[in-house]
Amino acid sequence: MSPSQQRRFRYDVFISYSHRNQEWVRGWLVPQLKDAGLRVCIDHESFEPGAPSITEMERAVLQSRKTVLVLTPEYLQSAWAEFENILVQTIDPAARDRRLIPVLFIPCTLPLRIGSLTYIDFTRSAEHEENIERLITTLRRRLAPRRKPQVATTINLSFEVPTGAMSLDSPFYIEREYDRVIQQQVMRAGSTTLVEGARQMGKSSLLARALTYARAQQSMIDADNAESGPFADHLEHYRGRLIAAPELQQAMRQVLRNGNCPTFEVFLQLRALGLVMGSDHRAATPKCRLYAAYFQRVLL
Repeated sequence: MSPSQQRRFRYDVFISYSHRNQEWVRGWLVPQLKDAGLRVCIDHESFEPGAPSITEMERAVLQSRKTVLVLTPEYLQSAWAEFENILVQTIDPAARDRRLIPVLFIPCTLPLRIGSLTYIDFTRSAEHEENIERLITTLRRRLAPRRKPQVATTINLSFEVPTGAMSLDSPFYIEREYDRVIQQQVMRAGSTTLVEGARQMGKSSLLARALTYARAQQSMIDADNAESGPFADHLEHYRGRLIAAPELQQAMRQVLRNGNCPTFEVFLQLRALGLVMGSDHRAATPKCRLYAAYFQRVLL
């Protein structure tokens, strides 16, 4: 039942019953519901004089948020057949909205159409007070509005080639305890930090972030004396890698001079080493200022 449907109801409950049981319905049930603040629709008060009863009954069902059936043998013999036709046409027969509430006043065999519904038992007078509270609570309860199906949202993420250091703004980088440790290490004067680990474990990404942190903390790195600084072993290691691979050494020189690589394949190799960054070989730059300053001095 949608919120707009709930707002348009004139009554909270329509009482469908047999006039043979009107003494209990009108004299006890209806006053209890009204005292609880519920808007009650009942034939002798709400039906238009002179109008066909079947028409008024249909209007009552449509204008009421809930419908209570007072079930007795008399009701099933007289009023039920008339109400059953309305039930098929207007009210929810599958009880998805729980608009139909059976109230058993006198024991009887229930029709199949409502026999599967849970009824409130008023056959024992000693339990009337308890069960009227249950009925009032049920009539006051409003179903939560049905959720609209969620529309899937597509987010376009540019996936990086899974080699080398991740960019500093990569959404895929996960900070670890080692990030905090290396930040402390790079700020220690005169110390050398050795980062060891298997391939593709994030060493280059870790180091790139450590350098960024050091620069943010105004750590002074003298590229002219890099051989004796805290990153001397690190820089010497990469220099040896380039000397051992003349093609990569030449490509690194081209990056320093022109800002690009000879081929995409060579670019990927340099980026896998963590020496350059960029989207492809046409726009490649050194990974950090330390690399740019150091390799300009030793390669050019």
